[in-house]
Amino acid sequence: MSWRVVACIASCAMVSAQPPTTLRTETRVVQIDVEVKDSRGQPVSGLVLDDFTITDSGKRRPIQLFSVEGGGTPAPRPPADPLPPNVFSNQSRFAPSATHATVILLDAINNYWDDVAAARARLVAMTEKLRSDERIAIYVATTQPAGVRIVQGFTTDRALLRRTIQAYWPPTITPAPGMISGPPPPPAEEEFRRRAAVTDTMAAFRLLAEHLGKLPGRKSLLWVTSGLPPRQLREMPDPYDRAAAALNEANIAVNVIDDDGVGDLHRRWGRESRWTLRQLADSTGGKAFVWRNDLENMLVEAIEAPRITYTLGFYLPDDERDEKFHPLTVRVNRRGLNLSYRKGYYAGAVPLAVPPNRREPLENFLLHPQDANEIEITAEVMQVPGGQLRVAMRLGAQQLSFQAHDDRWLAKVEEMFLETNAAGQVVARVSDTKEIRISQRLREQFAGEGVPLTQEMRLVETAARLLIVLRDAESGRTGTLSVPLIR
Repeated sequence: MSWRVVACIASCAMVSAQPPTTLRTETRVVQIDVEVKDSRGQPVSGLVLDDFTITDSGKRRPIQLFSVEGGGTPAPRPPADPLPPNVFSNQSRFAPSATHATVILLDAINNYWDDVAAARARLVAMTEKLRSDERIAIYVATTQPAGVRIVQGFTTDRALLRRTIQAYWPPTITPAPGMISGPPPPPAEEEFRRRAAVTDTMAAFRLLAEHLGKLPGRKSLLWVTSGLPPRQLREMPDPYDRAAAALNEANIAVNVIDDDGVGDLHRRWGRESRWTLRQLADSTGGKAFVWRNDLENMLVEAIEAPRITYTLGFYLPDDERDEKFHPLTVRVNRRGLNLSYRKGYYAGAVPLAVPPNRREPLENFLLHPQDANEIEITAEVMQVPGGQLRVAMRLGAQQLSFQAHDDRWLAKVEEMFLETNAAGQVVARVSDTKEIRISQRLREQFAGEGVPLTQEMRLVETAARLLIVLRDAESGRTGTLSVPLIR
């Protein structure tokens, strides 16, 4: 039986926290991505370095880095020879896209079940209005299980996005009042729920910052929510401060989408929770969309907003790290313009958003919006007798760390193969570390042909996608190839 495989992004995983890594260097770049709008809300182009000034805690900083990013579709590279049938590669034929990455986060912590279900229907309408080159991922913040679940990984495939949204149902959370009967919870239990909502939500933001921080450029997070418990948020500043700092370090702008429209019918924590919507947006350079009943239009506006971004930066010497939060102010020398940007940074030891690649769990590569190509992978994927899936690969020999060992050359490759079903759930997994031991003659031969590796695994009937992750154990260089399997 032959298979047709189409390259695409892996879409479903459970995000889990990793131990934080701290790094100190002599200098550190403080990067500020600025969106500039005119009085009509239209993006402003044509600004140059001399139009901007930055002040850090009232002290003017020299702008030592400056760049401008606009929208557009990927520029095609020169045509490449077509690959044979059923053979696929992680070497892209397109230059990296200048478009930013957008994550839509559905809030199953602070919303009722009904709100999340209604937002699901509006997301389908949103897909009809988006530009075709916009990369979208959909996550949900949950308490059961705690964390952030990926509903759909980054994709520009609008049909896939709609199918995934239509197949998704929110997790088991509290229905809106009137859906169930019974006495209200005791005051102590309700207080516990409210404080847990704050800590769980802030933990979800820190997880997102940790994992999305590996992606280059500015990221837009669209948080579809009705807000947080206001008193508990005021009384618990530490979780909020740590989450805001992590989001800023990861270069993520939080745009808050109020899913309760102009009323407060389904607002779980009361109408006072509406003021909390602007707080995280303001601190990360995002925008709050409130008091509107057109959820799908709010989502489109938030996605389309950062089409032109000015990136400013300055170097922070090591002797100026005072372990304090530094407020930032950016100004432009033209009247009538509105600026959105991060409002500060923490001048302490530099926290990496994620551990270095060589320490990072291979499952984390499910989060990447594009195949990693630090190791070139060319793979033939086919079904073989006995209900098995056979993957015959060639790896770029120059990207593997071969070490001389006696009269041989030795390299080690960590590998993981995941099969997922149409809903993105993992249905089969194989993990291993392979030792490649070759002679000098074979090393010279593989330099031109690639290093062969073969893997067989049980083919699950419901499998719709295969993700291959290979990592050089010595250098941490990683290659991935993600393909759906279409019978």
